[in-house]
Amino acid sequence: AISLPDSSVDTVFCAFVLHFLAERARALGEVARVLHPAGTFAMSVPGPALSEGWWAEYNAIIDDFGRRAKLPKHDLPAIVWRDLAAAAGLRVVQQETVDVIVPLEGPEQHWDWLVSHSHRALYDALDAAEQVELRRQVLCSLREQHPSAGQHLVTNASFYQMVRS
Repeated sequence: AISLPDSSVDTVFCAFVLHFLAERARALGEVARVLHPAGTFAMSVPGPALSEGWWAEYNAIIDDFGRRAKLPKHDLPAIVWRDLAAAAGLRVVQQETVDVIVPLEGPEQHWDWLVSHSHRALYDALDAAEQVELRRQVLCSLREQHPSAGQHLVTNASFYQMVRS
């Protein structure tokens, strides 16, 4: 719940958060509620690259270690943001997916980013030997299969501009 009155804000901005929420539809409904009728909602989420290319290899490693840790598999659903927005009373007026390439110091920094941004819970659920093996496999994959040998974070992001419908 957003603790603001109905139709009280001109702009709502949400960067790389909504995809983590279990109640995405409810969050979008709250945005629509507080947004002024002539207002704008801007949001960003990870783009589709997280299931393609090297990311597919990384996800296979993560899935394997998830089974070892006996964690439930958490497949990210294919979220259709236009549909969720429409159900919440918002209309997408612009959407763009852009490539994101961030220089890194190398595979070690890439590993640190991956753990801090996506799979810390898995890492923490493993025993010490499995943590070492997960890290080894990911670093090997980065060095041998990643398009930049782990020297760059290579992904994409989707940006949306919405208004109340």
